[in-house]
Amino acid sequence: VFNWITAAVLNNNPPIENILVMSFDKVFQKNLNQRGFYPLYINVTGDIMRPRVKFRSGKQNIWVARMVIWRIFHYVGFEKIDNFDLDAIPLKNPLKVFDEIKAADIVAATGTYPIDIGRLYGFTLNMGSVELRNSKRMNQLWDSIARESVFSVPDDQLLINRALHEEGITWTIKKPYTFTSYNDSAIMFGSVRGVTRNGFVAVALSAKQFCRDTCERNNSKDVVVSHSKDVVYSYLAPGFMNATEIPGLSGLNWLAYHSVNETLIDIP
Repeated sequence: VFNWITAAVLNNNPPIENILVMSFDKVFQKNLNQRGFYPLYINVTGDIMRPRVKFRSGKQNIWVARMVIWRIFHYVGFEKIDNFDLDAIPLKNPLKVFDEIKAADIVAATGTYPIDIGRLYGFTLNMGSVELRNSKRMNQLWDSIARESVFSVPDDQLLINRALHEEGITWTIKKPYTFTSYNDSAIMFGSVRGVTRNGFVAVALSAKQFCRDTCERNNSKDVVVSHSKDVVYSYLAPGFMNATEIPGLSGLNWLAYHSVNETLIDIP
């Protein structure tokens, strides 16, 4: 989380603003509090999950919990919700790219999960970098997602992709690609627009700008968000968490003190 905030706020011009960090772990929340950051803490198993979902894994509970929160934010009137996983590092401000895309209900990077839908279309929408826009069509999709959750052990990415599939989404791919394997190369050279039967519009972002399986080491010229499975861009000095404390230094000032030029770190 410290690395993501450093990248998003201190290394972006303009910086990403109005950031809400959600914590599903009490120890993690306490650690952030001590450094001058105050996330929203959610007790996944006690606050919003019904007992019948006990068969989900811990990660599935977290992914579903954040989807419930997204819907609540729409319900109370937020026009746009932008979600980023902590390993989806914004090398440039992605909100500028989102703002250039008009007449869409959801804008997302791509991935390969769920596997059956990834094989069918050549890609899936990845919830690690996504903008959900408040609209009548989005409200209808939320209802479809809720119906899908009754029949499966869900997570956010499975439910949203399956709901779009059930709503008959058709993707407009400019060239007849031949997939040697299912991956996000389907949209490597440009974004792809999809429309469901009731007019819901989804945009799958160019993997050249929002990479997942296609991220390449030391090749970030065109990349806006790097969500690599193998390497992560690090903006903080090694061992910064164990560095000697400086009285009165916290929050963004503390991060700025420990920030360095970006380096690539292998993900174990």
